[in-house]
Amino acid sequence: MKKLITLFTMLFILISSIAFSQQAKEFNLPPRTKFMPKLYQEIDYSYKLNDLSLNEAVTKNFLNKFTETDLDKLKMNDNVTYNYYKAAQNYFRSLSDTVKKKFTVEELWHVYIYDQKLKNKLKIINEQ
Repeated sequence: MKKLITLFTMLFILISSIAFSQQAKEFNLPPRTKFMPKLYQEIDYSYKLNDLSLNEAVTKNFLNKFTETDLDKLKMNDNVTYNYYKAAQNYFRSLSDTVKKKFTVEELWHVYIYDQKLKNKLKIINEQ
């Protein structure tokens, strides 16, 4: 009986960890960043696409937490992280002015990391 309980416990842990890892794979987290469910808040910014008011500035500094020196150091010391942030910067730069006016920098980062469906939709809007 004890072996059966241990087996079920291990099976439960395995299924739970698989489910958790699949959920985390839907996110575009920066390299070596761990998903912390307690800190995560799901926010759906897709309603902003229907918002007729365009209050945000078009020109935005999406990598405002990095100086040029920081980016140079990343490029030399941590190429994976550097590539992640450069890809993000390229994505943000490629967005249409309309999209940039509807979303703040923080909102676009949230979309880039946590909402792949909206991220792809914003990219498609830009290509139309």
